[in-house]
Amino acid sequence: MRFRGFAAVAAALAGVVVESIERAAGTVTFCAHSAVPTARCPRCRVVSWRVHGRYARRLADAPVGGAPAVVELMVRRFKCLNPQCPAVTFAEQTEGLTSPHARYTPLLRTLLTSIAACLAGRPGARLAAALSIGVAKGKLLELLRALPELPQISVRVLGVDDFALRKGDSYASRRGAVLHARRHRSAPQLCGYRRVGRGGSGQ
Repeated sequence: MRFRGFAAVAAALAGVVVESIERAAGTVTFCAHSAVPTARCPRCRVVSWRVHGRYARRLADAPVGGAPAVVELMVRRFKCLNPQCPAVTFAEQTEGLTSPHARYTPLLRTLLTSIAACLAGRPGARLAAALSIGVAKGKLLELLRALPELPQISVRVLGVDDFALRKGDSYASRRGAVLHARRHRSAPQLCGYRRVGRGGSGQ
């Protein structure tokens, strides 16, 4: 897996103005603010230019050159100009970089989700640490649970493999079978096979 270069960093930070790039204690920090002078209210979608306040937000990002990266973003809180809107103020969101309550950039979240899908919790955390990404196994499992479920499809072929739980049982030979769902549409065929596999007649 390759680490990002500064070209990839520039693409990820296209919607912001990078004020400084610092490397301290082994971590690369990008200090930035939004390049857009206005923001749209998430409730009523009315554009606002009136700034109510500012605060700093830190987002963990994918490693740069093998070093952990953090985006320190100065976020503005705008006052909604629509008197009918229930949202008096709202925080701006930078497209492609931030989302409400997120602690990771979309790029890092995608990377961690891929690791979680392949290795799950503890092994995934070890791989992430080797890639200079600090993440807990519980967070990886949380990302894994957040994945959408795969579409359910009908079973066409079902494999059956019997084995003995105790020594001396007659079905200890690990007899196997493959049942085609189109030919065997009910359970009796499977039950018959199990009796044959255990030394029965199968009738």
